[in-house]
Formats: sequence, C-alpha cells, structure tokens
Amino acid sequence: MAAHGRILVADLKRPPQGGISHLLRKRGYRIETVSGSRAALKKVEENSYDLVILDLGAVRSRDLDLLDQMLKRRPGLSVVIAADDGNAKASLEVAEKGAYSYLLKPVAEDILELVLRSGLERTRLVTENATLKQETLCDDLTTAYNRRYLELYLDEEIERARRFCRPFSILFFDLDHLKTINDKYGHLCGSQVLREVATLLQGRLRRIDKIFRFGGDEFVITLPETDSQGAFRVAQRLRRALRGHRFLIQEGVRTAITASFGIATYPYDGTTKEGLIRHADAAMYQVKETTRDGIGRLDRHLVYASAAIGGQPEAGHLGPRKGRRVGRVVVQPRAPRLKLTGR
Repeated sequence: MAAHGRILVADLKRPPQGGISHLLRKRGYRIETVSGSRAALKKVEENSYDLVILDLGAVRSRDLDLLDQMLKRRPGLSVVIAADDGNAKASLEVAEKGAYSYLLKPVAEDILELVLRSGLERTRLVTENATLKQETLCDDLTTAYNRRYLELYLDEEIERARRFCRPFSILFFDLDHLKTINDKYGHLCGSQVLREVATLLQGRLRRIDKIFRFGGDEFVITLPETDSQGAFRVAQRLRRALRGHRFLIQEGVRTAITASFGIATYPYDGTTKEGLIRHADAAMYQVKETTRDGIGRLDRHLVYASAAIGGQPEAGHLGPRKGRRVGRVVVQPRAPRLKLTGR
C-alpha cells in the first residue's frame, strides 16, 4: 500500500513524457503533475507538498537553479531528482544544492518506492520537529516567542556581542490601559489585542530582531547590532505604529492602544541578561508612572525620551540628572557606565 503524502511531479523534459507519473500512479500514489520550471515553482510557492520529484533529461544549470529556488521557499521540502544523466558531477551538484535523492532513469519500481517512502517519512519528521520547536519556543497566546526562550537567547546574544565587541539593545514595553479593554469588552478581546500587537510589531522588525512576550501585557524586543540611538529610532517607529493602528476591528470595536517603552544597551546598561532587563524595565516604568505612551532611556547623567505632547510631532529630549521631569519622563540617576571588553 502506498504511503500517504502530497506529491508533485514536475516534468521538465521537452516534450513532457510522464514516465515517472505513470509509474507512481501504478504504485498507488495520488500525485499532482505540472510541466515546466515556472509552473513548478509556482505550485511549490502556493501549496505544501510532502515531496517533489523533478523529472529531467540531462541535469542543466537552470534545473539546479529551480531546485535552489524551491528549497529557499520551502526549506524542509524533500526534492528527488530523476534524470537521464548519471555522471558523478551531476550527482554531486544536486546533492550540494540540497536535493534529498538523485535517481538515474529508468528507475526500478522497488528503488523508487524506497526513496519515496523514506522521503515522505523525512518530511513528516521535519514537520513534527518544526511543530515541537514552535510549541517549545513560542508563546501560547500570541505569535511572539516565550519567556523561556528569551532567557536562552539573551545569553547567546550577549556572549556574541561581548566576543565581537558589537552593540546589542533591548526594548521593554508595556501596553497602556489594557485593563480598560478587558473591563469594557472582556478578556477574550484583551487577548486578541495582545495577538494583534505581536503581529503588528513583528511586521516592522528586521529578520534578525525578535519579539518575546515577557508576561501579561509586557513584551521584550531584541535588537542585535543596534546601539542605543538605533534602538530609540526603532522604538519610535513601533510606538507610532501602535498609536496609528486600530484594534479589534473584526470584533466591531475599533479601539486604540498605546505602549510605554524602555531601552537598555549592552554593555553600558548591563552585561548580563538580568541587568539589561532590569534596566530597560526601570526605564519603561519611568514613562509608565508619568504620562505613558513614550520612550525612556536612563543614563548616568541624562535620559533620552520621546513622546507626542499636545498633538505635536515626537522629538528627543535631554535633561539633567537630578530627578527633574523631562518631556514625559522623570530622570533618575543610575550606576556608572561599564567599559566594553572583548577578546
């Protein structure tokens, strides 16, 4: 009995011959077929296949390009090459490009059966591992990563920043007045706001940046290769995105929400994950305890803060050390800066 799985056979010969497709149907597999490289790539982009067979004549450079593009779009995909060309160079090239298997035609039925079954099993394991990783690393409610992964990731990123003497910043932010939404519309709507916030901000970050749900309505964003000024610009962009977005539209509510942000940068604000989180949290609370909807950056002498005041455009504010109110943040002193060290 044929193994279960969704299989695409891309016949790239000129003219198409359908030999592999006929053999698979004879063995009881349910398959989809397509002719031509462009159509095959479109199929892979639009559908989730468990296995793809590229039915070729001789292996050409454009066939290798197609394989490369498929695997870039679907990294875990099992792709089998069936070709008339059996030389060692072709076999090595397709292996280097990431093909799961290389078959020389005509293919014996039992060999084809073995390769397909093992390829489908590989796809199943890759999918299960990806699901397990998602469940282990991601927050149960939102699309953000969870706090457990944050603990591990910060250790790795701080070590990388220390070793290569590179900047690394984090943003700690808390949603303003989420309790009001919970009280007015219910906790299900409050949970939906958390999901929408995570999705909204993820779309405005680089691929190397990550967003984590710290707990409740608090989130942490990690910014590799970013100093404090760069982190401030990112926080400005994210704060504006939140201010301009309307949440719970699907629920017929259309409400707004803001957030208070705090910034910490390695190594000036801390050299451990606990120190960075503590510093960013303190900076955030300076905003939270004054007027909210702003950005706080504690320093030895100054605080760099930003918020829209009276409907005016956002601007950076610098102020003195002694507890004076600056913009929308109260300045607080902190420990001296730490020097950057590395090996």
